[in-house]
Amino acid sequence: MEPPLKRPKHAQQLVLSAVLADDYVKSIALTEVFVCKIPDKSQISVMIKQLNDKLPLPDLQHLKRCHKQQIIIAKCTDIKHESIIKHLIKLGISVKNLDTVFEVKSVASKPVKLRWQFEEMNKIWPCNFHPNKYTETLYNATLFTDYDLEKHLKYLKLALRLSEEKFYVNVKEERGAVVVDPRNDLVVAVGYDLRHKNPVQHCCHVLVDNVAKSQNGGAWTRESLFDTDPSTTTQLMDKSLNTNGVPDYFKDIILSLDDKYTIGSKLVGKPNNKEAPVGPYLCTGYDVYLTHEPCVFCAMALTHSRVSRVFYINENKSNGALGSVLKLHTVKDLNHRFEVFKCDLN
Repeated sequence: MEPPLKRPKHAQQLVLSAVLADDYVKSIALTEVFVCKIPDKSQISVMIKQLNDKLPLPDLQHLKRCHKQQIIIAKCTDIKHESIIKHLIKLGISVKNLDTVFEVKSVASKPVKLRWQFEEMNKIWPCNFHPNKYTETLYNATLFTDYDLEKHLKYLKLALRLSEEKFYVNVKEERGAVVVDPRNDLVVAVGYDLRHKNPVQHCCHVLVDNVAKSQNGGAWTRESLFDTDPSTTTQLMDKSLNTNGVPDYFKDIILSLDDKYTIGSKLVGKPNNKEAPVGPYLCTGYDVYLTHEPCVFCAMALTHSRVSRVFYINENKSNGALGSVLKLHTVKDLNHRFEVFKCDLN
């Protein structure tokens, strides 16, 4: 037998854990139902049809109606124990095929999402389950290949490097962020925390504004510190790409690193037309790499910018909105949701 292949060194250094909605990571809540025995097995199908027609269970469609000659009559909240027989007769359901002893049993209150939930709930009462392979890989942290992990580690390291810059003087937490177009492997924009100068310029807000600059937009004027005369290294960049999302200050830093990065966003329309649109709508289709889990203010900025995926390293225990305190990216009422991964660098 051949020994297992060793994972690349970079891949061994990174574990990506999907931050899933509570429906996927918590046990299914239970609800109580009345069940009774059908002594004659030949009458099981008859009773299932009668009950499904005249006393359906719309909230429990994920459950098998009958299990080992026991059949679910109704939820305990829908009928009183002492009036079950009268209620069944009133509905025209034959009670002669039922045992007169009605038991209370706890069952899954809603459909299971993942296999581990199915295995847990199926021991109590049989459930219907249609596995989603993609969701299972998210939960089991088997979604990414070693090649994927190497790429993600590369951009996480870049975010960490940007957080170390010298303008973070007397700042409690140094933060860095990178937006990447995964389709073309491009660094579209970078972000940095400027709250010590402007209270609304959180790292993610600066990041989104820089993405807008890569599309010939943007609301904030950069300080002279960031837009300097480009060096010879910067001048060698691909002129077909819009590099406005990365200030000159950071371009030279990025291009001097050992890991190789390509800065810019793909043009849409004619490159020689200054009015032509550039890139998708803000962060649509883009991945975001953060040194820190964003707060609600920043998480909403990422939501409205239509980001595709977010990867962060450090949890924000006090007000983190993508896992620690809230899971904003899983709120069904929002008109955009995205995937989030907590990154552990070993």
